[in-house]
Amino acid sequence: MILVYRYIKDQRLIDFCEDYLEFMCRKDYFLLSYKAMLTDELHYCSCHTGGVGTKTRLPALVYTATGNKTYLQASENMIRKVRAKCVHATGSPVSASEYLGPVGSVTETEYCTYTVWHMMYSYMSYITGDAKYGEYMEELFYNGAQGARKKDERAIAYLNSPNQLYATTKSSWAMGDMQVYAPCYPTACCPVMSVLLPPEFIRGLILRDGEDNLYFAAYGPCSLKYGDRALRVDTLYPFRNRVKITLECDGEFALHLRIPSWSEGYRVTVNGEEVKTEKDEASYAPVQRLWKKGDEVEISFEASVKVQTVDDSDMASKFPLSIRYGALVFAYHVPEKWTPIKGTPMTPLPEGWSWFNVRAAFTPASVEDGHEEIGLRRWQYSWNFALDEKLSPADITVEERDVAGYVWENPPILLHTHCYKAPYLNATYQSKTFEPFEKYQYVTDRLDLTLEPYGCTNLRITYFPKAKLD
Repeated sequence: MILVYRYIKDQRLIDFCEDYLEFMCRKDYFLLSYKAMLTDELHYCSCHTGGVGTKTRLPALVYTATGNKTYLQASENMIRKVRAKCVHATGSPVSASEYLGPVGSVTETEYCTYTVWHMMYSYMSYITGDAKYGEYMEELFYNGAQGARKKDERAIAYLNSPNQLYATTKSSWAMGDMQVYAPCYPTACCPVMSVLLPPEFIRGLILRDGEDNLYFAAYGPCSLKYGDRALRVDTLYPFRNRVKITLECDGEFALHLRIPSWSEGYRVTVNGEEVKTEKDEASYAPVQRLWKKGDEVEISFEASVKVQTVDDSDMASKFPLSIRYGALVFAYHVPEKWTPIKGTPMTPLPEGWSWFNVRAAFTPASVEDGHEEIGLRRWQYSWNFALDEKLSPADITVEERDVAGYVWENPPILLHTHCYKAPYLNATYQSKTFEPFEKYQYVTDRLDLTLEPYGCTNLRITYFPKAKLD
């Protein structure tokens, strides 16, 4: 309605929107009214996490037509308080049984929340001009959302979690088959939303102001043709921290280049020559000049590995570690065994499409006694390990590899470090991903550890348990 109002200027549309906001205050069963958003209160299980993403953008949209800053403040405050307690390091909003829940190694995310939360961030990006919303878009899209997609794009996980050893009909902590990989899960919103997400992300990459200056809210390979503005973006971002923009038009205007919060420095060149530009209050670096077709702008960012402690105090109080580099969160890629299953599709699937149970793969010990084999599994598993809580970024090396095939299947960047074998970290008969007992894990051997971008995994360990090294 707000968008229609911009064209026809019918005041009745605005009256309806404001009346709806007030109606939500009177019938606020799920604490999603703008007045509830303005408070510091946040209650787990109060509302559907996808609904939070859908409703939170509404007051800010009404603000654009009315100028009532209270509406904008409501949307901004809701994002702040939910991100503080209910959003994973991967940008994934927690959907504990589909409702708001706390961060934890096995707390799940419903796929549709990726899309509706991305749309919320995208709206907030062009309503406020604040670069952080573009960063939230990248965090969510390149990490959490991509990590819940089968790499041939033929299935998604309805629910997924940072630490996940199973994606089967029995593995969800919510109910039933909600972690299984399927092309069209019976809850229809998530498959549709998974298709919508990539074009929505692309649509929000580049914005413009009233003078047709361009703002790069997020980065990725794309092209732009709008009016007399045309350009092409070539980049391997987020696997590389360099972005090249080629102008395919003439004209005088500014390119506002977003500087990520993780960037420890940046360098801008125009046609190979460095130019000085200062980052503004919104974290954009403007480059303005009379452009000619064929001009090339390149921006590169300085990044270092970050080892961060995850606040899971409302879930398990283990305070595990997470590791990121640039825009990417890294995980241990657990070897996978994909088993096609019939599933419960509502209509027949096309040939070559299937539901899947996905389990962690390992080579069992070659012994005759079944109980002895179970006892030896702890040494066959590759994913029961822990990290030194004093692990330093200096202990982690970055390997940039040549592109070989699909980047989400064969990542062009890896991290290398060390870990410690934690043989008793996994339950023997588990069918759901294990939440570790104790804050520190008994460990034995020191081992080499290779990490991949979260988005390149389907089963993984992302929140790393801490080793007992004393």
